[in-house]
Amino acid sequence: MGASAFEVLATTTVGLSPSYWSAIPSNPNTYNVTEGETLRFRYSNDHNIWQLASREAYEACNFQGAKELAGRDQGGGGGNFPPNTYNLVAESQGVMYIACQVSSHCSAGQKVMITVSPPPTSSLLERICDCAIQSGLCDQTCNAMFTSDSVSPECQSLYAEGVCNSSPVIGFNTLYRDACTACPTASPAPSSPPPSPPPPTSSL
Repeated sequence: MGASAFEVLATTTVGLSPSYWSAIPSNPNTYNVTEGETLRFRYSNDHNIWQLASREAYEACNFQGAKELAGRDQGGGGGNFPPNTYNLVAESQGVMYIACQVSSHCSAGQKVMITVSPPPTSSLLERICDCAIQSGLCDQTCNAMFTSDSVSPECQSLYAEGVCNSSPVIGFNTLYRDACTACPTASPAPSSPPPSPPPPTSSL
């Protein structure tokens, strides 16, 4: 099973409601995603989206050698409500430095640093799926799912390793029920055998 099973989960919106990418300064200003995931930028026509050339350029808000990804009228939007939408696919591993080029927005903090990690290995995905099915808590939080009494010690070990906060499963942490549906090969935990009947009592 490959990472494609989790594609339905792999979209992260940049920024918080109601301003999203339009907020100055950006909050949060760092993101950790997996290769192949999508970052969604929503913003008004007072902003744009540029990818800067390096960490040094990012720190200094130096747009020399930068690349415009989306302009003020992306999607034809306008006004103060964030009507523009731009989807940026994290196509390769590494760090992307994104900023608004309008006026002094970057210097005021409208910028984000996006770290792109390799996709999880099949073995890790299979372990996560097994834990999801075992717990029977796919519509609950990641913490509840991995620490449930119904999961194996291995699942609890995964939780101890920080799997709920790791970028390879960030999408998985968003929609647990869909994640379980995407794991048809995962096996439920074996049911406990019925209790043995009590020994017959002898009548004297």
